[in-house]
Amino acid sequence: MPCPELTRVPSLPPAVRGVVNVRGMVLAVIDPSVMFGQPERPLTGWSCIVIVDVPNAPGDAGVVGVLVDSVAQVVE
Repeated sequence: MPCPELTRVPSLPPAVRGVVNVRGMVLAVIDPSVMFGQPERPLTGWSCIVIVDVPNAPGDAGVVGVLVDSVAQVVE
């Protein structure tokens, strides 16, 4: 399944490539390569968004998407 279309949002940091709707949740999609100073790469047929729970505070978790080049295995 190809990477879903990202919706750009004005005034976000360059590392946030946009947002995507996943099962009714709007998630920010972060590009780690841009965070580490690399140029933004185009999305390919192998590009994937990995959904990650990020703890914000004790007992609270946020959900973000991380843009990756490919996924070889999914582990729960």
